[in-house]
Amino acid sequence: MREPDDPLRHRREEELALAEQLADLHERGMALPASPIEVAAFRHRAGSSGVSLAAIRNGRAGTLQIDIADASGLGPVGGMLAALAILERLRQTATADLVESNRHFLEHPPSERAMLAAATLEFEFDSLDWTGTFAGLPAPILVDDSGLVEVLMGTGPFLGLTETTFPTIRGLFHPGKRLFLLAGANVGNLCPALCERLPDTRHLPLRVLVERLGRALVAELEPGFGVLLLGIERRILSEPQA
Repeated sequence: MREPDDPLRHRREEELALAEQLADLHERGMALPASPIEVAAFRHRAGSSGVSLAAIRNGRAGTLQIDIADASGLGPVGGMLAALAILERLRQTATADLVESNRHFLEHPPSERAMLAAATLEFEFDSLDWTGTFAGLPAPILVDDSGLVEVLMGTGPFLGLTETTFPTIRGLFHPGKRLFLLAGANVGNLCPALCERLPDTRHLPLRVLVERLGRALVAELEPGFGVLLLGIERRILSEPQA
């Protein structure tokens, strides 16, 4: 006996298919600029819980900029459009402290249900300096060349909730160190599992490691949830300019 059509289910399937097409277009347009910073990404798309995207670009002179956007509570298409809007706001903003982006979403909230998260990071080419500002995302995880794992404190609230400032993490990013970032609805629960898997992985190439870690984390996700995992490493220290 043929099951009756479910218009709501068909609508959700159509929205998910459209969101996946938008995600494919975004990822095809994300070419990694030549730099001493290597970035590897793993993304498992959510069925309904939210959308996580990253954008990698040349920042101000002699820097690499990495922006992350996560939007949940809006459905697949709404989440995709909100995540793209966050990335565009970050691209247009002169400062990297998320205050201007937060003010924008306070003035133009996409929905009362929306949970908007973001991060923006900047890596210097000619020094070891890096900075990062985080809103609504888990704290970044740093692993040194001995395998020591450190969770860096300094994340702020979701965007668009209240007028606020966001703490900025600053540090030195020596060759041999690796930085790991997670995004996605409820991915904070995955941080302990990620930290447990990171020691003694320095022998693995970054891209191989991120792929293995991502697949292991997917096995611990609740159905319908997604995850974005970024791994970042400095390959070589650029020669200082004369």
